[in-house]
Amino acid sequence: MFIDAFVGFPGSCHDAYVFSNSPLYQALEDNPRLLLPNEHYILGDSAYPLTKYLMKPYRRSILMPPEQKFFNTVLSSSRTCIEQAFGGLKGRFRRLKGIESTDITLVSKTTVACCILHNLCVKQGEDIEEYVEVEDGYDSHEREAVDFNQIEEDTCRDDICRSLYNTI
Repeated sequence: MFIDAFVGFPGSCHDAYVFSNSPLYQALEDNPRLLLPNEHYILGDSAYPLTKYLMKPYRRSILMPPEQKFFNTVLSSSRTCIEQAFGGLKGRFRRLKGIESTDITLVSKTTVACCILHNLCVKQGEDIEEYVEVEDGYDSHEREAVDFNQIEEDTCRDDICRSLYNTI
């Protein structure tokens, strides 16, 4: 189910830019623990910034330590349900795959309506498996901005990474 839908930006906009302009982003910036309990995070791909509430994979490198590789694998597999939700939404409402309109308001209203109808279908127990089409590649946005003010967030991610790796 979708618990938050923010629409209104063209598909050509970068995901991180759209997120940074959303009401959810502002609420998380103001007080992340009001929406997310301790040790709970939003999972993002490499397009998003690492923050105190948003966890993203480590940058891929040939010299990447095994615990970071494992962390990236766990994060990626945890995000599979997100990809399946979008795949199910687009499979259930095939019109979303190619709305041919330049009217951003119409596209936005159609998208929100489909999210609401999707949630109603899920609540009614309609099987989504027949609709799921996971999109290829989890990290479609390999652009990553360098932010040197990430020490606290990096430390938190490193702690989670070590903890995960120590469980195997």
